[in-house]
Amino acid sequence: MVKKKVLNIFGEVFKSAPPAGTTFTIIHDPYSAIWLMPFAIIKKELERGSFAIITNYTTPVQNIIMSGEQVGLDIKKELENDNLAIIDVFGSRYGVKCECKNLFYIDNVAADTINPKLELILEQHIKPLVKDRRIVRVVYTLDGAALMFGEKETLRLLNQTLALERKYRPNSIFVLPLTKKAVSESFTTWVARISDYVIVTSTRLNGVIEEYLYVVKSLEEGFVPTSYLLHSTRDKSPDRLRAMELGGIKPYDYEEDET
Repeated sequence: MVKKKVLNIFGEVFKSAPPAGTTFTIIHDPYSAIWLMPFAIIKKELERGSFAIITNYTTPVQNIIMSGEQVGLDIKKELENDNLAIIDVFGSRYGVKCECKNLFYIDNVAADTINPKLELILEQHIKPLVKDRRIVRVVYTLDGAALMFGEKETLRLLNQTLALERKYRPNSIFVLPLTKKAVSESFTTWVARISDYVIVTSTRLNGVIEEYLYVVKSLEEGFVPTSYLLHSTRDKSPDRLRAMELGGIKPYDYEEDET
């Protein structure tokens, strides 16, 4: 039996960073270890000299800070060093605020005004910090936004946001984590359709935890959709996510038409 190699998610499963102007969607179930991936992507991008922006719709900022620690991402330090900014929509909506540099809040959170208010913060406060750096922008999380504004309105806002991003910040990549059981299938389908990279996870709880990772869409040259067995190590670094390749698409047998 040939022993299969355990791969790093970054550098082996994904051989290169997503190019500027692309959208990277992570569709996972509620029990998946892949929730670490948005923070791992931020950590990797900061190491490359990028600037990170988190728009938070889901949890108090303190929880985001603790989540970053799981992959060696010191969010407080990066905020202080002008390498990262957080627009805290969740804290703005529910009055859960904290004092921290480069942490921004908005007044009167509503679907019809949220995007203009976000753009104002991006242009007036965050753009001077970014300078000429590449941007990684994480919507944390897309299902959190859908819970706040409704699915139909969130898709409208997302399409508008992507258009503005391509117009005003073409060197950015968008990262969209999405818990698939928290939203409808049609919502997930639409998000996958507009994305350039899509990964999907599935977890089985049957005495042991088995988690499968499916890379179903990618712009990498020669890409073939492939499945992996996913696991997480105890190492608090972006490379704690590991995968073992299971296989790609199996072609159907067919007979050539001789006519």
